[in-house]
Amino acid sequence: MNFSLKPHPLVAQWVPGFMVLSFFLSVIYFQDGSALVKTLNEVGTPVCVLILVVMGFVVGQFLDASRDVLEDE
Repeated sequence: MNFSLKPHPLVAQWVPGFMVLSFFLSVIYFQDGSALVKTLNEVGTPVCVLILVVMGFVVGQFLDASRDVLEDE
């Protein structure tokens, strides 16, 4: 079976975005974890997952675009 989706967008955009978000969330958690957990419980799991996916994509797009600009120089 042939898939039109290539692994490049996954590796170049989503993974770096999730890594950066994971880093910042862990820093926030270790500074004041109770406030973060309280906020996540109030928002709900599906909304948190949606926010994580969208923000991971946005951050990954920005990092990939920055890499593309720096490679051209």
